[in-house]
Amino acid sequence: HDGPTYAHRLTRLRHALAQLDEPYALILVDCPPSLGGLTRQGLTACLRALVVTELGLFSVTAAGRAFAAIDEIRSSSAPDLRPLGVLVNRVRTRSSEQAFRQEELMNMFGPLVLDTFIPERAALQQSQGAGSAIHDWPSRAARDLADRFDEVLAIAMTSMQPEKPVAN
Repeated sequence: HDGPTYAHRLTRLRHALAQLDEPYALILVDCPPSLGGLTRQGLTACLRALVVTELGLFSVTAAGRAFAAIDEIRSSSAPDLRPLGVLVNRVRTRSSEQAFRQEELMNMFGPLVLDTFIPERAALQQSQGAGSAIHDWPSRAARDLADRFDEVLAIAMTSMQPEKPVAN
């Protein structure tokens, strides 16, 4: 239920995940594209937050609001929460409007914008419609998408590695 975000509700998912018998290297929490209670609970339970956006006026603005929410949640209830980055989804490389929005996104978030992006491909909708993983869908476009998703997974896994001390 996506209702009011009382403090005791925000930590429910974090406490539930802490009860797992086996430690997992990575747990993905996919939240709705809103900043309501469910998303705030998900963010409170996480160590890293990946903001997924498209290259449209309202989507770029929403990414800014998502980072503000991440900062707010980190300062109030999840001190270990950090942004992982911005993943741009449904990219059409020949769109001048999207090129403009990409530049706007880079100006707003700089190095947080991942080099990897997800292009608009029919293969994704086809594999979803067939109930098939993109990694199993038989097309070149699907293999390209699978490779891109693997790159994002590698970024997430790397971000969870302990930082090595800097030698003096």
